[in-house]
Amino acid sequence: MRAAYLYRIDLAAPVRPMTPGRWRAVAAMMRARRTCRCCQATYDYVLPTSLGRCCLGCADYPAALAA
Repeated sequence: MRAAYLYRIDLAAPVRPMTPGRWRAVAAMMRARRTCRCCQATYDYVLPTSLGRCCLGCADYPAALAA
């Protein structure tokens, strides 16, 4: 088996540590992915993009939300 390494590990720079600002940005991004666009409820899981970032209840009953 042959391998082609694209970088040298001995010359690699260390990963920058997470700063409080970066932690806040990641938390805000994850909160947005867990928030339903239709009813604005926040869930403990990431909402699927196949449903348009709507929760299962809103995706099943879109006519009920319009009323």
